[in-house]
Amino acid sequence: MERQQARLRHQRGSLAAGTGRYADGRIGHAVWELRQAEMNLRRLERHLERPEVSRKERRRSRAELARTRQQHQVFEREPAAITGPETARLDEENRRLGDWLSGLRTQSIEHRAWVDRHPDQRPPGGSTT
Repeated sequence: MERQQARLRHQRGSLAAGTGRYADGRIGHAVWELRQAEMNLRRLERHLERPEVSRKERRRSRAELARTRQQHQVFEREPAAITGPETARLDEENRRLGDWLSGLRTQSIEHRAWVDRHPDQRPPGGSTT
């Protein structure tokens, strides 16, 4: 059970990062576009901070920065929209596994309590687990 939950956590991380089985699909592409937009934003912001940039170049860079920010906002929404159904599926599977694991733990506790109440039914060797 714990391995299955660890697998789900790993899949959830891959989903968020657009890696693993999600890398070559729409999710991976959307995450890649978002990263590219973030790199472009940082590049333009660094460029505007340079003191040797002319006024003309600053105006052009500010206009490009405004367009890039709008593009970044679009790309920011895309991965969430695409990953929503898969995230819900992984969350539901994780919830079911958690419920099942909880039921098994309860069953194990009840079994140990029953064996403690009925020592004559204990298997040879005396194990209560």
